[in-house]
Parts: sequence; structure tokens; C-alpha cells
Amino acid sequence: MALPLGTLYHRTKFAVECLSETSHYEHEPLCIQMKIVEPGMNPSDFAAQSFGFVQSENVPGHAPIIQALMRTFTRLGSGDAGSDPNLVSEVIWAAEANGTPTLRTIAGAEADSLMAARKTRDDETLVEGLKAQFGLACASRELTPAMITFPFGFPVYPATFG
Repeated sequence: MALPLGTLYHRTKFAVECLSETSHYEHEPLCIQMKIVEPGMNPSDFAAQSFGFVQSENVPGHAPIIQALMRTFTRLGSGDAGSDPNLVSEVIWAAEANGTPTLRTIAGAEADSLMAARKTRDDETLVEGLKAQFGLACASRELTPAMITFPFGFPVYPATFG
């Protein structure tokens, strides 16, 4: 699941997941198992360490989004929320040791709720919830033409079709 302003982080995260999933299929005939453990957020200083680059004065329109994102990460980093890192370690160990062909394992209640939200909500409902959480409503009633991304990841602008 991706969050606002995490473009580079989420692209690499999804790439690693894709590599792991394709390796799962490709290595099965060699009796090599690949596992993906999906933890939720962990109490840490992740926001300050990973998202500091987006706080640029050159993009003042992002300030409200950055502030909302930092509030969320501050809450998660306070230790009051997120998945316990010790639990995540135990889940990783169990996934490796259990001998089952299970590809994905969820680690922690916070991750369970994120995955359940992703699986049980359609895209529109999920996106509207994230917009509300991070204050991402469009200030204008006039939206620019949509960018279409095909599953292989290349953006195509509507003008390309005309």
C-alpha cells in the first residue's frame, strides 16, 4: 500500500515485492522457496530519515500534505501504534522455518488492518480515505487530464492518444 510523497520508497518496495514473487515461481522447480513478509509500520524515526527530502520550500503546495504525513508518522513513531518489531522478527523466523509454500505472510495487527482495508475496499473508497487522512482534496473543481499508467508502469498521457 502506498502513501503520499513516498514515490521513490514505494516504487522500490513494490519492485522488491515483484522480484520476490517472480522468484517464487521461478525457483519452485529448484525446491527453493521465496517468502514475502509484510509488516505494517514500525515505531521508528522512519519519517525523518526517509521523507526529509520532500520538505522543500520550492514546492509550497505540498506543505499541508507533508504536515499531515508527518503527523501520521509521528503518531506511529511514538510507540503507540504500528507493529512491534519483535513480533515482526518472530514472524520472519517462523515464515522461514515453517516449510510451507506460503508466499505472503502478514506481520502484526497494524499490517492486518492495512491489508484488510486494501482487500475489502474498492480503489475509490480507499483513495478517498487516504485523501481525507492527508488532506489531499483538489482545491479546484477543474482537474487536469488523467495520467494513465499501464501495469508495466509507463505513464501515458491522454494527448498521446490524439
